[in-house]
Amino acid sequence: MFKELFPNSETRAWISSGTAAPFVHSYAMSLRRAGFRPTTLRQRIRTAAHLGHWIESEGRALRDLDEDALQCFREHLLTCTCPHSRPGEHDHTAIGSERFLKHLRTVGVVAPRPEAPDPVGELVTRFKSWLVRHRGISPDTLTGYCSQVNAALDTLGADPRRYDVASVRQFMIAHLGSYGTTQAKVAGYALRTFLRFLVAEGLCPPEIVDAVPRFANWTLTELPRHLPPEAVEQVISAPDTCTRIGLRNRAVLLLLARLGLRARDIVELRMSDLDWKRGLVRVMGKGRRETWLPLPQDAGDAVRDYLEKARPPSPHERLFLSVRAPFRPFKVTASVAFVVRQAIARAGVQRPARVATHLFRHSLAKRLLAHDIPLEGIGVILRHRSLETSAQYAKIDVGTLQTVVQAWPGNPEVLPC
Repeated sequence: MFKELFPNSETRAWISSGTAAPFVHSYAMSLRRAGFRPTTLRQRIRTAAHLGHWIESEGRALRDLDEDALQCFREHLLTCTCPHSRPGEHDHTAIGSERFLKHLRTVGVVAPRPEAPDPVGELVTRFKSWLVRHRGISPDTLTGYCSQVNAALDTLGADPRRYDVASVRQFMIAHLGSYGTTQAKVAGYALRTFLRFLVAEGLCPPEIVDAVPRFANWTLTELPRHLPPEAVEQVISAPDTCTRIGLRNRAVLLLLARLGLRARDIVELRMSDLDWKRGLVRVMGKGRRETWLPLPQDAGDAVRDYLEKARPPSPHERLFLSVRAPFRPFKVTASVAFVVRQAIARAGVQRPARVATHLFRHSLAKRLLAHDIPLEGIGVILRHRSLETSAQYAKIDVGTLQTVVQAWPGNPEVLPC
């Protein structure tokens, strides 16, 4: 393997020497199994060898490697003149050294990093467990909640028993001052939920929940943004299916467009959720609600092509993976939104502002309305919990609305109320 990557015999001898050499080799093999490209392999192997030789020159044992030693190594790189060192790659070397340390901890050469007591972290961890257990919150929502909670804990402190209504309200006014209305609503809801958790745990009095102000909320005030059917088909056809990324993206787009899935549904989709014999796909929606949906022919064909031709070998159960090593599942819904925005740009379609993946969901609702599907049926297909949510799509059908609206009075003397 090293002979293929490093034709120069002196470089190979340098990599294969020193006390770190066996672990450099095992690190290289793990990188290769993960599917890294030769360029990345060479760079990371050089980094591991460089770090190994440096720590040996410092008179330290490999088992003494830790974050403090890595910081010294980064300072060394600023003036490094080691043999086989490449100054132009020192930034990559600093980053790669952390990954080699992680490998050494994985194989047991270096002790795990000691965890210092963190009362804030422990409280946030308990809050996350409570949300998952009692609310069925998705990972994305958890991340948003925890960012707001961390901001509150930084200001109010890690001891909830010392909170009072005045301090919480003062924090809210200062914290939400730079937020827009929508962000303020989300932040307020997250902090109110956190205070409910503290009350449930017996850490705060019940009245403290009301310290978070509520924001006015008018429902059904906006028209759902959507694309016409021909534009949807243009976007679906945009990815280059001669490439692995194109096959993956087309499968993602078809599932969004044909089934009205949310971005989170795509991220969470697993191999075991596909029932090929019955032509069904299982979707775990909000609140961990399980639903089996029929898999349309074109969407099923696109997923099959992705699995047969583009999905890299991986132990991960998630259906959609990154196309570059290490091959990992999508972590956040922003990855799905990026796929959608890229396809829309490639298709030359005008994208409405402030919406990406939900464009397909709204467009499917518009198409169902055009085929006289009642709102109750649309709610079933889109997995809405209440008819009020489905009612927003009635506003899309402007033609039908025009048949029920009253004409404006013809007498100019008659003024509106």
